[in-house]
Amino acid sequence: MAVFVTFFALTLQSAWYCSRPLLLLSRTMSISAAHADNFVVEVSRTGKLWAIRDEAGFATSSNLSGEKAMPFWSSKSRALKIIKNVEAYTTFQPHELTLEAFLDRWLPGLESDGLLVGLNWSGDRATGYDLTSDEVKKRFFERSRL
Repeated sequence: MAVFVTFFALTLQSAWYCSRPLLLLSRTMSISAAHADNFVVEVSRTGKLWAIRDEAGFATSSNLSGEKAMPFWSSKSRALKIIKNVEAYTTFQPHELTLEAFLDRWLPGLESDGLLVGLNWSGDRATGYDLTSDEVKKRFFERSRL
């Protein structure tokens, strides 16, 4: 059942507001879920997103299940925060992508490489939601229908 919900989430840098239909599974939303949802909202609005890379290429990481993911952020400041606060990423630099390139080229490439998509990882251990390319495409499609 879709319910119209308004919620506020506080990030380290600013507060953001979102008001849109959501499928409610519980009365609370985790920080990771809020960051993942905010990824789609912000990237849909700006048409830009960021990965991080060093001389060897783009960052990837394995989760506890052994699945590999490549992280992406909805703002340059989010990516810089991870670079600054996560030791494994201190040599990385932000790399800007357009939403069009992300949807048309990056997501199919990640899927063919067997990589999940990390959305707005945060914190001193760079944690967050890892979704399949199809799940990410679906979120952008749903957002475009609002």
